Amino acid sequence: MTNTEGDDFARAILDRVAELAYEELRPHLDRWAREQQADRGRTHLTTPATGNVASLHARRRRAT
Repeated sequence: MTNTEGDDFARAILDRVAELAYEELRPHLDRWAREQQADRGRTHLTTPATGNVASLHARRRRAT
């Protein structure tokens, strides 16, 4: 077996392992994606945007 044949063989095995792993994980990933989509509305309202964090800290400092 040459290096090229060995590389092709290894790549084929890794591709098949990736396919099998995806098939096994797909139902879990789909469920996780649906949960993330459902949680998006709830967490968005309570989490400040990155740009607002600095102004939030500045307001707290001025208030004390």
